[in-house]
Amino acid sequence: MATKSAQVRNIQTTITTRLFNRLDLRTSDGAVTLATFTIGWGIPSAGAGAVSGVPLTVAGLADGAAAEARLYRVGGTASGYLTNGTPSVGDVSIPVDTGAGTFVVGDIITFAGDTQEYMITKAYAGGDGNIDIFPGLVAAPGDGAAISLATAPTVTGLTVATSGADVVVSNTSILTGQDVQ
Repeated sequence: MATKSAQVRNIQTTITTRLFNRLDLRTSDGAVTLATFTIGWGIPSAGAGAVSGVPLTVAGLADGAAAEARLYRVGGTASGYLTNGTPSVGDVSIPVDTGAGTFVVGDIITFAGDTQEYMITKAYAGGDGNIDIFPGLVAAPGDGAAISLATAPTVTGLTVATSGADVVVSNTSILTGQDVQ
């Protein structure tokens, strides 16, 4: 298997930071969740992705009891938001009005009439105001353009092993057959 450079690992870890923020450890058939963790990602100088977990729930998690892991994202709850005014190409702070719910850092959104996906870069509690995005707008949505929140990603079927306080999650790439950790 090819060795990845520190720069490639850092980029992948940065992307993963925004995609996944929860980890469930489950029984081999996935029917029973044994533990749920809120996870945070770090990028050490050595290039390997460091992950830390804070237990939310732990029910009967004994060493070796978990056989499957599910990595997923708990995103925002925003719905019904519209642009307010006429943002310009390149803008990264977009005025919004109406709508309900929240945007969470890492949420992916689109604007009506624009297929480009944008990432929320600052938490937004709701109401009238500005949402911060990346990249800057590639097309200028008109006043009142609908904002859609994408479905959060989930990865299931990961194998898991425990060793003391460590949890090792891995899988085999469907495309290449290489081990992915």
